[in-house]
Amino acid sequence: MQGDWSQYTDEQRYQAILNKYENKAHLAGKTHDSIKFVRALRKNKKQSSPNYYHVILEGLSVLEAALRYQIELTNLFICPTDIYSSYARNTLEQAANKALNSFIVTKKVFQLISAKDNSNGLLAIAKIPKNQLTDILKNKPQIVVVLDGLETPGNIGSIIRTADAINAQAIIITNRKAKLYHPMMVRSSRGACFKYPIIDTTVEQASEFLLSHNYELVLADTDATEYHYEHQYSQRVALIMGSERFGIANDWYKPQHSKIAIPMYGDCDSLNVSVATSILLYEIRLKLNKLK
Repeated sequence: MQGDWSQYTDEQRYQAILNKYENKAHLAGKTHDSIKFVRALRKNKKQSSPNYYHVILEGLSVLEAALRYQIELTNLFICPTDIYSSYARNTLEQAANKALNSFIVTKKVFQLISAKDNSNGLLAIAKIPKNQLTDILKNKPQIVVVLDGLETPGNIGSIIRTADAINAQAIIITNRKAKLYHPMMVRSSRGACFKYPIIDTTVEQASEFLLSHNYELVLADTDATEYHYEHQYSQRVALIMGSERFGIANDWYKPQHSKIAIPMYGDCDSLNVSVATSILLYEIRLKLNKLK
């Protein structure tokens, strides 16, 4: 069976996948421990270990990104009746070779663990190490992004995607309100969350670490008297962004810092945090690259 599999029946697709992966994959029903594990993870009933996160990967682009960045896959779930394209079959082959365990499931069982209508029949559980502040030093980034108290996983993921675009090689989370590596965060980052360290820590630890390594703390503050394009940035910058509802925590204002604002010319007094972060990061990158 080659090419587009939409012309084949569910039974034909199921049998083709079963025949190819019978030596690698086990059959799993709804009471299988691996299925229970994913469902518990979905409901936040399964805790990550002290050293790593259990992360649900769903969708071909997300799974492909995890493979590209050599993320460890512990479990791979395959729903043969939802696999149609050669792209899906190629991704399956790579993932099956990488995963520690593979399971073939029926469509009904797959629907118990899937949150998407178009997962293309593949879902995986990844094991991602928990990073420390010292991991930032491996890449020696000019720009670090600090997200303080952000609540929406989609916004966090979009910011990580922008951070990758301007080559900010580390993300620090303080006063965390959203689950790290939430499926929405993973999807909206387009896999960039797998590329660089993401550190969950306190304001005190983050600020001390950044200042001790000569990062300028730049706070995005709508009340700042200096606009983002006026500021002369240091060679190392940590951009601190706060939540749209509450802003940046007071503890970030205690150490030495700078404040910048984006001018607003209409009736709205602020931007979505993801949009604002994009504007600021590109301004900082252009200034550091001496393109402005």
